[in-house]
Amino acid sequence: MPSPAELRLDPTGRSLPPEKKAALDAAWRECAETILLSTTLAQSGHPGGSLSLINVLLTLYGIAKVRPETIHDPARDAILVSNGHISPGVYAALAAHGFVTHEQVRIGFRRAGSAFAGTLAIK
Repeated sequence: MPSPAELRLDPTGRSLPPEKKAALDAAWRECAETILLSTTLAQSGHPGGSLSLINVLLTLYGIAKVRPETIHDPARDAILVSNGHISPGVYAALAAHGFVTHEQVRIGFRRAGSAFAGTLAIK
């Protein structure tokens, strides 16, 4: 699994360097596994939308000016997700970028009291 630093992208770049493509491919595989395991273990959720958008989410978080250490910085970027049925993908992308772990998402998705309740909400 690539590190969050390996997934950071330069939005001014004209092409994607091979090492970044390899890191994104590895992250996609890990995220796809997280999406499928979390929805299967919970016996709930919609993996299709998440699987179709995981590349977009990985890229978006790779370009955005937000990191786990700057989450409360008012100058950070805020990402608003309005597609409600892709929460497993959002959680997996957050794990890939170091906000949480894949294990937390896999075990906690749709569990009572978990931070990964299944419906994305602003808190």
